Amino acid sequence: RLQDEDELARIIPLVGRFPVTVTDIKHTESLSVEEPFRLVTVGDKQTIVPLPGWQAILKAIDPVAILWPSDQLPRSIATRSEEVLLVIDRVLSEWDVNNYYLVEKDNAVFLQWFDSSPDVTILGELVLILRAKNILDEKNITEPWQMDD
Repeated sequence: RLQDEDELARIIPLVGRFPVTVTDIKHTESLSVEEPFRLVTVGDKQTIVPLPGWQAILKAIDPVAILWPSDQLPRSIATRSEEVLLVIDRVLSEWDVNNYYLVEKDNAVFLQWFDSSPDVTILGELVLILRAKNILDEKNITEPWQMDD
């Protein structure tokens, strides 16, 4: 039996891969969850991504995910460019100096931090940046006799 919320995955709809349009973001359907097993019904052409039940993910009201190149982020998070997963909460569109936002300007979508209230359309608040897993030897985890070493 699962005991903790962080053991339960949250299924989040994927908008697409950078570059995305405002239409892509606005027309990605929200998912409804049926308890107690967190069942999710997905449309025919909807892509989803499961994420751990971390507090930031569970707090998000209307999250969507976007695949984004790390060299296109406002601040570099890596020495080499890699694809990362952004989680954006579309409900949070009120400016706060402590957050990054997905914004629209001149029909382009990008991430930005603002030191004062912006004059661009805020599409949502950045909740999480997730790098892909990096397991050196994936075969090793499936063989229990090697895990004890």
